[in-house]
Amino acid sequence: MAHVRLEHLVKHFGPVRAVDDLNLSVQQGEFFSLLGPSGCGKTTTLRMIAGFEQPDVGTIWFAERDVTSLKPSERQVGMVFQNYALFPHMSVGENIAFGLKARKVEAGDIPRRIRQALNRVDLNGYEDRPVTALSGGQQQRVALARALVIEPEILLLDEPLSNLDARLRVETREEIRALQQELGITTFYVTHDQDEALAQSDRMAVLLDGKPAQIGTPREVYNAPASREVMAFLGQANFLSGEIEAGSNGSMTVRLTAGWKIHAPAQALPAGRKVTVAFRPHAVELQPEDQAPAMMARVISVIYTGPAEELLLEYEGARFSAVLNLKDHDKRLHPGDLVPFHIPKKRIHLFPGEV
Repeated sequence: MAHVRLEHLVKHFGPVRAVDDLNLSVQQGEFFSLLGPSGCGKTTTLRMIAGFEQPDVGTIWFAERDVTSLKPSERQVGMVFQNYALFPHMSVGENIAFGLKARKVEAGDIPRRIRQALNRVDLNGYEDRPVTALSGGQQQRVALARALVIEPEILLLDEPLSNLDARLRVETREEIRALQQELGITTFYVTHDQDEALAQSDRMAVLLDGKPAQIGTPREVYNAPASREVMAFLGQANFLSGEIEAGSNGSMTVRLTAGWKIHAPAQALPAGRKVTVAFRPHAVELQPEDQAPAMMARVISVIYTGPAEELLLEYEGARFSAVLNLKDHDKRLHPGDLVPFHIPKKRIHLFPGEV
């Protein structure tokens, strides 16, 4: 298995700079996700690692080996494409054998390797079935088996779950993660789905405009976003405009444009600086009504989601979302109700500049 380094990668498509001076280092055996919106450069990065695209500038290293100019077949990389890219006129076994034959594996060893790959993805006995007779989830497993059968140093997954329904997506991502941990294979996983990236990754990069806006563990990136853009992309968030009023003893007071004040962890921001006050809907807590001082917000709307209620609240002209876990909150709320709320200081993020 390989440690992968991407150094100063740049890729243009005409006037579009798809990847912009990208630097990444992914450790051997790590599950690393590239998360970002369409057009941010994540799939282009994956294709450069695989050898299907050549960088205009930069170097790709597998351990101490420069593979930048090598063909895909020379890189010992397995790739699962978004549309699976299976050959419809071939059986399951023939699809899986394709890469082995291209690498001139001994014919006598191919059936054993096919059976081993199918066993890994829980498709024993499917060798002779036509791929067109399989469900979407089964086709995804065949594509994964085809990538693994060549015993790659690096596994590349390009939005492999995008064609599956919601329940199957969750099941399959858990299976992929378990298999990756069992094999200890260095894995790059491209997705625009934050839940997939958060649930599976050892580390992740949020790509915006062709470069990483932040790299870290899922907890680091979610709980300590480096910018307003990262916080906006990675989960629901509330953004309100405000101005730094004062700071002392590890705390800052911010006066919101709406008029009320909020306390946040201290940052190197001077009094009078315009800022964006950001917090997750889950950060909003309801207070007991007899606990003072209480800010009373009006409920604008209530959406029931099963385990939680999503509320739109309004306080002194500012509207923000809150998510209440129903196991901790048993009072049914309705539009027009007044509720006492609190946002803990440690859950507040400040970013320079107004919304």
